[in-house]
Amino acid sequence: MKKQILTLAGVLSLLVAVGPVYAQQVNVKGNIPFEFKVGDQTLPAGTYSVVSASPLGTPIMRLVNDRRTTVALILCDKNNSGQVAEGTALVFHRYGDRYFLAHMRIDAVDVSWDFPRGKAEIEEARHVEYQDTLVASTNR
Repeated sequence: MKKQILTLAGVLSLLVAVGPVYAQQVNVKGNIPFEFKVGDQTLPAGTYSVVSASPLGTPIMRLVNDRRTTVALILCDKNNSGQVAEGTALVFHRYGDRYFLAHMRIDAVDVSWDFPRGKAEIEEARHVEYQDTLVASTNR
């Protein structure tokens, strides 16, 4: 019984120590000067934040407009690249005059997030090669 209590205490202390790492929230805000797509949803130009939807380290992000209304929930691919990002930015793929939210990176962090491609972007990619367009974050 004493051994089980010590084991439980050890596990709980490990969870308390690791907890803050997973509880850190992602919050990247940017003023996007063009209409863009997230998946298959078209959004107008404006100020948006990409915020963690869960504090447990899951790659689900909320896209929030300047009125603090969630406009999209996005399941992202979380990448541990091992390379630390230089600058916080939202990255868009641009095909002609059409923009698609593609990627997010945070300054001095070796994790980045890729957003899923919708049908419209997949169709555009068949005909035109994209160029990356960066929108720097106004805060983090």
